[in-house]
Amino acid sequence: MSLVKDSPSKALGRGKFSPEINGLRAVAVIAVIIFHLDESWLPLGYIGVDVFFVLSGFLITKIILREIDIGKFKISNFITRRIKRIFPALFAVLCVSSLVAILVFSSADHRSYFRSLRYAAAQVSNFFFAENSEYFDVSNQFKALLHTWSLGVEEQFYLFWPILLMLITKLRCPRVLFFGLTMASSFAIMIHLRKEEDFASFYMVYARAWQFAMGGILTSLLLKKISRKTCEILAFISLACLVGPSLFYSAEKGQEVLMSIIICLGVCGIIYASQHHATMVGRVLSLKPMLFIGAISYSLYLWHWPVIVFYNYIQNISLTSKGILEEASLGVMDLTLILGLCFALAILSYRCIENRFRYIECSHKKVFIFALVCIGSFAGFAKFQQEESKSAWRVSAFSEGMNLGDLEIELSRTFENEEEHEDILLIGDSHAEHFSPMIEEWAQGHGLKLKTLHRGGTPPLILAKDDHPFLSSREVYFQERVMKYLENNPHVEHVILAACHGSYLENPSYEEGLEQAIAYLLGQKKRVCLIAQVPPLESSFLKYLELTHLMNHFFPRSISVEELLTYDQDFVDEKLQPMRTIIERLESKFPALYVWHPEDHIHTGTHEGIPCYSDDNHLNIQGARYLTPYFDYPLEAE
Repeated sequence: MSLVKDSPSKALGRGKFSPEINGLRAVAVIAVIIFHLDESWLPLGYIGVDVFFVLSGFLITKIILREIDIGKFKISNFITRRIKRIFPALFAVLCVSSLVAILVFSSADHRSYFRSLRYAAAQVSNFFFAENSEYFDVSNQFKALLHTWSLGVEEQFYLFWPILLMLITKLRCPRVLFFGLTMASSFAIMIHLRKEEDFASFYMVYARAWQFAMGGILTSLLLKKISRKTCEILAFISLACLVGPSLFYSAEKGQEVLMSIIICLGVCGIIYASQHHATMVGRVLSLKPMLFIGAISYSLYLWHWPVIVFYNYIQNISLTSKGILEEASLGVMDLTLILGLCFALAILSYRCIENRFRYIECSHKKVFIFALVCIGSFAGFAKFQQEESKSAWRVSAFSEGMNLGDLEIELSRTFENEEEHEDILLIGDSHAEHFSPMIEEWAQGHGLKLKTLHRGGTPPLILAKDDHPFLSSREVYFQERVMKYLENNPHVEHVILAACHGSYLENPSYEEGLEQAIAYLLGQKKRVCLIAQVPPLESSFLKYLELTHLMNHFFPRSISVEELLTYDQDFVDEKLQPMRTIIERLESKFPALYVWHPEDHIHTGTHEGIPCYSDDNHLNIQGARYLTPYFDYPLEAE
């Protein structure tokens, strides 16, 4: 029997509305919220997003195929419905979040927020975050729009999925075959990207399409009607798949993929059983509280993360203003306030925005214009606000006539020759960038030209190849470009290697890669200098020195710059000792290698009352220039 002619409504379905779907939405959004409140409470809670993707795959595919089969599907109608469903509530959240960001965020976080705003408004923030950060990175705790990555994935799915479904119908391709191939190819892509440690494996639609296709294939599985008893058994097994992984999960690498598969299969099983008979699991999912949370799940998802971010941010400012240098922890009162605000905003958004705009009668043209005007407005506003991050009308300078933004190091990333003759090449990650002003000033004093090649999170392992054990394909590509630059610029005499070495030492191959790079450069008759790591600060609260006027009014700072940036020597030794040992081995193996230790010359996080750090492990321009007189790299071999 051909699968092309079979309507999904015939293949599955007890009726038009399946309350179990809303129940599953409730489970998904509750899991995500718990994870974001404290990931230790539900380590797999983030897979709630995977549940949303499976549900979307099922519902959207069912809608599209039903309309295709009766000859009434128009992609313009479909996109218009999606815009009216998604954009109004999203834009409302972006407006409110942007206002709060202006009033609350210090310079760096303000600028980071408005960089992401442009992408979030255009529904492509998954591209932005895939390029900039891992989802689970602790530095993401104050990225108020991080959660919009999943909306970008869904919106991109809505764009290509109808086209593919129309195409396979026209070509009379079996739908089950299409869904199966989509699942297999997308899953293979995801696994490959994970091996490469590429963030795209988490953020991009082509690495998530297998989850949408899992939902989609349910609409075309033409099985005989199954008995009520079989449905009950299937539903209970599926429920076990849905909740079981959270009980048996461990942090072993790769296990989260298996857990995601099991949970997604559980979702599919519950949906499939519910399409034939009402089950006990279905009745639990259809309880009024579950249906209510499921109905507001989209608005609740939109609001929960900005509320958590801004609440924690203000809490940290409050603690820091009292001289308490530790992250805020959430108590019962905090949780009550956060959840109360999340639900209040979600209900308001659902009733006044979602329902109002979703059913409004409006031409396609007006809907598209509305979306484009809003996206353009957010983009323009975001660009303006990025330039105002450190403006005096917004932030209170930590000292008269100066703010932290004035101390930032801004270095272009280019492999083009900026000078006719560059004598020194500085290679590494963001630590190479923060040493650049120091070496630039030193080089000018000796009549030399400096070129800096840097990429965040990428150590100077210039011989790395595609099969490298911990570098991603993008990071290997950076090393290849560095090698090509060295080959094309043989006049470079001195090569300086710098990195946040401690962050790579969990990979045993780091020392070997560093050793190979040094051996290669010395073999090419280059003079090589290895810069050790600056002493790290124990806290990352430097940004709270420079508050917005509103925060400064409510939480005036009582701790001095010097107190905030004092070294804890035990902490410094703990972090730097492993690399000190490796450096000793390298010096023993390569007598021609020169090693410079910044920790011998910088003994506090301030100089003349001005911070030397931009965060807990990066120097600012003040710190870099302070070290210049101490950089004693010998130009002639000893």
